[in-house]
Amino acid sequence: MASKTVSKGQRYIGETKQQLRDGYGIYKYSNSFFRYEGDWKEGKKHGHGKLIMGDGSYYEGEFIHGEIEGHGFRKWASGVTYSGQFADGEMNGHGVMTYADNSVYEGEFLNNKREGRGILKQSDGAVYEGSFHNDKKHGEGSQRYNNGDVYIGDWIKGMRQGSGELRCLDATIYDGQWRNDLYNGEGTMLHSSGMTYEGMWINGRPAGEAAKIVIMTDPELDMYQGTSFGIEVEVQSESGETVRQENGRLLQITAGFRHYTPSQTSPLFDLIEDMEEKPVPTPYGYDVVAYPLTEYSYIEEKYCLDGYVPKPSTALTEGTTVEASIPEEPEHVPQIEVIHPASEAADETAKPDSSKTDEGAVTDVTGTEPTPQSGSEAAESVPATAADGSLGTEQQLTGTADLAEETSPVPPPISDQKTENGRTSFKTTCR
Repeated sequence: MASKTVSKGQRYIGETKQQLRDGYGIYKYSNSFFRYEGDWKEGKKHGHGKLIMGDGSYYEGEFIHGEIEGHGFRKWASGVTYSGQFADGEMNGHGVMTYADNSVYEGEFLNNKREGRGILKQSDGAVYEGSFHNDKKHGEGSQRYNNGDVYIGDWIKGMRQGSGELRCLDATIYDGQWRNDLYNGEGTMLHSSGMTYEGMWINGRPAGEAAKIVIMTDPELDMYQGTSFGIEVEVQSESGETVRQENGRLLQITAGFRHYTPSQTSPLFDLIEDMEEKPVPTPYGYDVVAYPLTEYSYIEEKYCLDGYVPKPSTALTEGTTVEASIPEEPEHVPQIEVIHPASEAADETAKPDSSKTDEGAVTDVTGTEPTPQSGSEAAESVPATAADGSLGTEQQLTGTADLAEETSPVPPPISDQKTENGRTSFKTTCR
């Protein structure tokens, strides 16, 4: 028969049976940090109870023969909470843990650590679903990041390692090997700009990394009206090797007239005014004004040229510049330098011969650079006319040319070209 007793020193207040705590009671431990309120059986905590700690943390749930066992709720002074299965006083089995930063893990636990399958929803919006070991992401799993990127693949000790695929929000895809959370080993990147790289990666960078664009044709290139010309371009590494693992890099040709302060009015000057563009600096100490290489028919119609392009007055312009632009620096692949082999040994940019630049043409070719996370942006083109020309280079390929006729020949529109196995070519005919 149970009876209610109060022990000496008032450490236990509750029911007893045969001089043992049995039934409901409150027990104050000799260590005042702990206090228990709940069911007892044969002198041991058994049934439903609440163990309260002096720092405000507590456990409330099932007890069996004096041990925390079964389903319960645990709260720490830091604000972290756990609701789920317990065994031998530890978190073991399925449970839900809410962290102080409001991240939530739901899954399997072993000896108070995440172990097995689970879902971790982080406070920044990222979500991981997969395997855990020793409290870390380990094994196969997928993670959706807060920027919209998704990784599916292998994990080791909380980092992406092994084989996996990353799909970025801008449609860029990397599929291959990972190590220490970076691209490492064989892998393929399909960039949103259309450029691809297939080969070895080292610490997040291509092993055969593009560092410069080189014109492979003769440094001197003559252009006449009615004649065809071509420019062979190759993407190379810093050591001068062709980056054949790369495809689809967009290269652009643009052009412009050499600019002088105008002293008279002409259809060409009206065109330049309509374009409302500021002169663009060049490495030669003078500026150029954009010429719409891709809008030739529009120029003829608006200014009644009827197939005739007057030679630009030296009071307005002198010479021509053809160049290409590189968009902003990418995250995954570095900006590349445009050079010609003949200029690699030069300390400074070679200035064009004054006898050729008075009425000559200057040509530059550069390549665009993709940005895997945000996509690539086509650089604004600067078009032009071109005459007998010569090509030389420094960081941007540059050269000069002599005019062979009284009127300036005008290059037709030249489409942007994409590299294949690290190479491409531009071919057209002067008008």
